[in-house]
Amino acid sequence: MGKWPRRFAYLLVALLGVALLAYGGIYTASERVLHHHYATPAVTVPLIPQDAASLAEGERIAILRGCTGCHDHLYGDVFDSEPLIGTLVAPNLTQVLQKYSDADLVRLLRYGVRPSGESVFVMPSTMFYYLSDADLGKLMAYLRKVAPVNHELPPDSVGFLGRWYVARHDPDFQLIAETTLTFPARPDFGPPAVSAKYGEYLARSVCTECHAPDLKGYPGDTPDLVIAKGYSREQFTRLMRTGIAVGDRDLRLMSDVARSRFSHFSDAEVEALYLYLQAR
Repeated sequence: MGKWPRRFAYLLVALLGVALLAYGGIYTASERVLHHHYATPAVTVPLIPQDAASLAEGERIAILRGCTGCHDHLYGDVFDSEPLIGTLVAPNLTQVLQKYSDADLVRLLRYGVRPSGESVFVMPSTMFYYLSDADLGKLMAYLRKVAPVNHELPPDSVGFLGRWYVARHDPDFQLIAETTLTFPARPDFGPPAVSAKYGEYLARSVCTECHAPDLKGYPGDTPDLVIAKGYSREQFTRLMRTGIAVGDRDLRLMSDVARSRFSHFSDAEVEALYLYLQAR
């Protein structure tokens, strides 16, 4: 081998060594973040009713909060998959929840913390955190009621870029528990009523999934819900029921969510939500 080919080979080996060291550092740092154990406040298991009306309401709560959508009727689905970012899987809840105690399930829903103490990645516990004990109990009753279905899914995986973002604590890749454990005590919004106060409960426990915990949206993705002030009562109701926005527009994600989830709001809930959004 001549002098230049030998030097080029040495350079390649050196670059490969640097790349392996860099990947090792990113992998180690991301593993530390992904497998960090979070201590949660003591949880109280709510009353879990078994009557038919409560179970039906639990199913409606699951639809409104997106459980049946992201988890494909609770059977699980691949939520997102990009080779360099990773594969996110919404697990088969009909099987997974059999391994959870009631306290484990409360901890998962309220804080996004698994029984192992590790945080979930995507599940919107920032939204479920605000569920009242009554609604949480009905939701848990419904989730427990669904019979197990055998539906095999691939495991979660994190690609190189995904690990890089996690290691550097990129806001778009922040673990759920890092947010929920900073929340103040849950307010008491009171019983269901046609009021702005109950409308805030609905906004906090439904809309924050896409519009951020402060309802100011995510820049470049979703708007501040102050935008609702531009809707009359009739226009807002039409959006919730049909997904059609002011000007007969289709808002893509919002329109899809309205048709599949928000159409299950009662008339009183739509009115309460409207009152709150107008009062902000």
